[in-house]
Amino acid sequence: MGDEANIPAFKLGHTGLARIFGELEAQIMDVIWRLEEATVGDVVTHLEGDYHYNTIMTVMNRLVDKGFLVRRREGRAYIYSAVEDREAFLARVSRQVAEGLLRDFGRLAIAQFVDAADAIDPDLLDELRRLAGQKPEEGEA
Repeated sequence: MGDEANIPAFKLGHTGLARIFGELEAQIMDVIWRLEEATVGDVVTHLEGDYHYNTIMTVMNRLVDKGFLVRRREGRAYIYSAVEDREAFLARVSRQVAEGLLRDFGRLAIAQFVDAADAIDPDLLDELRRLAGQKPEEGEA
């Protein structure tokens, strides 16, 4: 996996980024990904809701400690950015979740995609069929 931050939990009862992060962390990551770089003040301005500057700063510094954000000093302010772009992050998380399901539940996990076929967007189902039919590249299992 490299130096990327490990996903500590996948919360089934939540949706979107809140499955991985806390609610406020998810909102902050969304803002950072949209802006690409931001100060704490920038994030406070772009968040929906009434948040205190110090609360956002604390959560952003925790995201740095967890390895999801990096920061650099510019003058008197820190500029924060995501370690990975949204697409790379979501691809990595999806892979970790899929690998975990397959490792722990094997055939049962695969069967759920078949059983859920009626609930899957037809375009996604076509993509799944296309990917399943591809020959693995050399060195892949």
